[in-house]
Amino acid sequence: MPRLKPGDRLHFTLAGEDRILMVSWISPLGGMYMFTNEQGLDALTLTRARLAERFAAGTASLL
Repeated sequence: MPRLKPGDRLHFTLAGEDRILMVSWISPLGGMYMFTNEQGLDALTLTRARLAERFAAGTASLL
């Protein structure tokens, strides 16, 4: 999984729908990530393990 920082943009496939979201917050210990659209809406929160699973499955990629 790539090293992420706030502001990074990712492509997600969620329920068959393509979405571009950006990293808006990373927990201080790096175990939780929050992603939002450009307007700060459509929040998606994932643990590091779940995000790694999405990268491995090809349903998340860094833009």
